[in-house]
Amino acid sequence: RIANTNYSLLTSLNGKVGRVLFVSKDGNDSTAIVGSQSFSFLTIQAAVTASSSGDTFVIYAGTYTENIALGFNIPNRTFIFINATLNGTISNSIFNGCNYGRIIGIGNSVITGAIIISGSSTFESIENITLNTLYAFSNFYKNCLFTVSAEGFMSGTYENCTFTSTGANLITQYGASRGFKLYNCRVKCNNFTTAVGGIDGGAGGQYVIQGCAITCINFFSTRIASVVLQITDSTIKASGTSYFLSGEGSVQFKVQVVNSVLQTACTNLDQNNLNPNSIISAVSNKAVSGTYLVSPSVISSLNLI
Repeated sequence: RIANTNYSLLTSLNGKVGRVLFVSKDGNDSTAIVGSQSFSFLTIQAAVTASSSGDTFVIYAGTYTENIALGFNIPNRTFIFINATLNGTISNSIFNGCNYGRIIGIGNSVITGAIIISGSSTFESIENITLNTLYAFSNFYKNCLFTVSAEGFMSGTYENCTFTSTGANLITQYGASRGFKLYNCRVKCNNFTTAVGGIDGGAGGQYVIQGCAITCINFFSTRIASVVLQITDSTIKASGTSYFLSGEGSVQFKVQVVNSVLQTACTNLDQNNLNPNSIISAVSNKAVSGTYLVSPSVISSLNLI
């Protein structure tokens, strides 16, 4: 059932994978044997319940409609979906500091529900899979396709990911201040962010956009906490007139732009802010109305107190 390249994947995961638990649509939870492809599990949850730290799950093609409970503190497990869809959620019992391991997709693999990890625990990485929600708690995402219809929470690092959203907003962090980093990502959405930076006056996090292409209506809106936004080697096109960069209340909003194309339908990049012309004086190579080309040597700063 598994090609040799996928066996190579198993053996390359940190040098060892522990035991392997197989899940298939023709399996049987009552007769399943850990490590046996011939006697596989029918449900992912049954395999998870039978697993130990460091184990790997190989989930074969098919749709699995179930909600997965990871348990209390069983770290470093790897989920490999092979043309498989989990029509449900993944969650844990509240525990701080647990690394729940990795989620890897092969072929056309999808997780439709949220991956909610409570406490300070998280997944190490989620790779090569389609996610129908932004509520997927991991430190690192690579080659993922996010197809969402409602706003969600983002933190961690995203590399070579694609985001498409039909909801009013893509990203919100209301009540939380973690920041995120996007590298070589493609985004098409309505409003890119709303209410990032949390609701208090503390540190609001660092937001990095590098090598990305973003098409949206309104771009970046932050709340009360201090926020640093860095845009490098990116193209951002926003068709809305409500805001391009927007700060609220007593926000301290610092923006750094390098070697990027910023296009907005607003009169100024920071229209509707407290100091409407501060960023424009530092941006060079102003082209046609609403388009700003920023050379590599220019860093513009916007500080709203």
